[in-house]
Amino acid sequence: MNKEKNIFINDKVHDVPRDGNCLIWAIIVAYLEPVKTDNKKFKSRYIKLFDSDDNYEKIFNFSNFDFKNNKNLVSLFRTHICNYIEENLEKNRGENKAIFKSSLLDSDINKKNKELYPNNSEETQIKKTLEQMRKDANWCGSIEIEAICNILNCNIIRNNEKFEPDNQNTNDIIKLYYKNNHYQYYLTNNSVEINFSQSQNSINNQPITIINAISPLSINSENDDKNLELLKKDNIKLKYEIDDLKEQQYFANRRLDLEFNLLLKENEELISAKKYNKKLKYEIDDLKEQQYFANRRLDLEFNLLLKENEELNEKINSRDEVIQQYLNEQQNQFKKNQELNEKINSRDEVIQQYLNEQQNQLKKNQHSNTNKSDFTLKNLLESDNVWKDTKKMKKQLEEVNNENKELKKQIEEWKSIEHVVQEPRITDLENENEELKRKLHEKDKNMTSSPSFQHIESDLLNLQNLKSTANEYKPHSPKM
Repeated sequence: MNKEKNIFINDKVHDVPRDGNCLIWAIIVAYLEPVKTDNKKFKSRYIKLFDSDDNYEKIFNFSNFDFKNNKNLVSLFRTHICNYIEENLEKNRGENKAIFKSSLLDSDINKKNKELYPNNSEETQIKKTLEQMRKDANWCGSIEIEAICNILNCNIIRNNEKFEPDNQNTNDIIKLYYKNNHYQYYLTNNSVEINFSQSQNSINNQPITIINAISPLSINSENDDKNLELLKKDNIKLKYEIDDLKEQQYFANRRLDLEFNLLLKENEELISAKKYNKKLKYEIDDLKEQQYFANRRLDLEFNLLLKENEELNEKINSRDEVIQQYLNEQQNQFKKNQELNEKINSRDEVIQQYLNEQQNQLKKNQHSNTNKSDFTLKNLLESDNVWKDTKKMKKQLEEVNNENKELKKQIEEWKSIEHVVQEPRITDLENENEELKRKLHEKDKNMTSSPSFQHIESDLLNLQNLKSTANEYKPHSPKM
């Protein structure tokens, strides 16, 4: 059934392959074959068809031309046609001519696409229609013929229907014969006229009548041999038509299979898209749930932090109270130390005064030796009082030192407390206590290192000696 070579219905009508590209093949051959021996005209028409002159020499003069090996010409011309339509969608084409955009939206291809995708925009509909028109073996119709008229600037006659370019300024004609969804072409180089007086139905149902040609209906019935021969020719013609119908049915079935497979593929893509959308919906729900629990966890953690912060503030407040209490105690202790220091200073003055008196008395005793025993006893008694006062003063000094040690120990304990807000204040108190301790130590050192204190120690030794001597003179000691 696949007939790749030319099949002649009669002397002037020529057939092309029935591969879904019959209109493209018919236009190419009908446009180039009349000028196949004129290189310049052939090249000019070749460029109009394919928008390029690449490899035009291969088919020049149609020597060894074969449809199967030149299938690329169909793809080039189909692309040229679709590009022209896409570039001139909104172009005004003159009176009583619809723009290409409207024609595409009203096409059978777009109607089928709208049934499958009713929500597509006009732009998407046109895009999908042009994609379908660019595919190989896609059947071509009036839209493509109108575009071809403008591309080639020629008139095209399809049976009794005439198509003209938009500028309507040309004498070139391409004549097509269309029957049973298949295009064939006429050669116009011999200027043979086709009779278009018959109706469309008569053209589709009866053989073409060519002027000056013999019609099968004009046969003389008396001549049986001629009648038989004509019947045989009719049978052969019917056989060809039956074969053509079978081949058309084959390609129609093949096109339906392709469309069905395309629909199946699109349906699978739609199902896959629905599954993906469902999966995305589940993932979004999971993310929302995770976000919900994450927010709850954050709220709980935030409330816990607030509670801990409140507890910490309470601890800080209580610690501030304790620190304030401790500072008050330190201030009181500092006052006590100041009072004690004043007492010590006053005591130093008394001792210094006493020492001065003792020195003066000693000087007097050196010049006078009278009443030695009485003087000695008196000095002993006074020395005892001085000794007692000195011991008492040392004891007080020791108490002050012990208190300072205790204060230092408390300061060390408070230093070990973490995050104490009043730490600089405690440091200041510690420095004040250290300073007080240093001053007391210096006073103690100054007192012990002073000549007066050394004289007191020597006097005490002397008093001890005098006391032991006085014990020897106990009967002479005055009564207390």
